[in-house]
Amino acid sequence: ASQGRLPRDAARTAVQMHVEHLTAQADAYAAKDYARSDALYRETYAHTFDLGHTLAATLLPPDQAAALDQPSWRLRSALDRLLGEHVALAVGALRAGGTNSPDFPAAADALNGNTRDLAAAMGTLFGTQAGEQFLSLWADHVDQLVAYTSGVAADDPGKRDAALAKLRDFEGHLA
Repeated sequence: ASQGRLPRDAARTAVQMHVEHLTAQADAYAAKDYARSDALYRETYAHTFDLGHTLAATLLPPDQAAALDQPSWRLRSALDRLLGEHVALAVGALRAGGTNSPDFPAAADALNGNTRDLAAAMGTLFGTQAGEQFLSLWADHVDQLVAYTSGVAADDPGKRDAALAKLRDFEGHLA
């Protein structure tokens, strides 16, 4: 499909790396090395975005593919990756917290790492002060998501509702 623009060996190497990342992540999780499992998850997620860029760049006609390396497209892709990763990590952490799973601390650490990466991106785009302000707001919303989950897990509607109210405040502050 790439009409020779993606060498077979490069494609095979990329797919092998993808499979190795996923199986290593599964092995680490099974061994209860949750920190390693979540680190591999983040690495795999980023690699898969890079793989998608490579595929798009080689499957599109060359004149269209060149646009993918423009700063605006690279920025969009980087933010898409970080925000998509946020959702996946948040869901994993909230599920782990909601079931009192032993992997919750590692899942929360991975989510916090994503928060720091998002804040760094905002700081690069809008300056250090904006990055720090974003970090504070985003971290608070992550904390409230965890508090909400704790309320759900403990069957504590008061705790759940208090966290939800703070999340509603977050919506306005971030906007």
